[in-house]
Amino acid sequence: PFDTAQLNRWLAEINPAYRIQRNELLESKRQHSQFLSRLTLGLTLALSLAGMLLAAVGSYGVLSYQLHLRRYELAVRQTLGAQPWQLRWQLIRDYLPPVAAGCSLAALVPGLFIDWQWLAGPGLIVDLAFSCVAILLLTLLVLLHRSRQLFQQSIRQQLT
Repeated sequence: PFDTAQLNRWLAEINPAYRIQRNELLESKRQHSQFLSRLTLGLTLALSLAGMLLAAVGSYGVLSYQLHLRRYELAVRQTLGAQPWQLRWQLIRDYLPPVAAGCSLAALVPGLFIDWQWLAGPGLIVDLAFSCVAILLLTLLVLLHRSRQLFQQSIRQQLT
């Protein structure tokens, strides 16, 4: 970098009203100006991941408990001849619609209170849609995983 005094002498030859206070490289200025944005982005990402992890653990716990409560019903249906895929399909039909309704509300309610143009419009909608799809897929995976575990047990084990 140039010496500030030398730059001020050159500027004084052109116009004495101009003076340089500090001499920094543009790259360092850019890095300093983006620090808060990067910090905010990192914290937001960390909190979002923590929230998704808590949602996943909560969803897994609730669905596991619900399936545990229905194990007698599932064992009776299996004894009467229902195939595991039929029981899984019934579980999906029972549990996926409420989750889908909750995701839809979670995506629509902010739209009522937020000015979309002010908040950069479609980017937020895509983020909300992605979160809703992720939660729906997580619910589906939990249902399939837990039901597979239940159906691998013998009916006698389920009823005890």
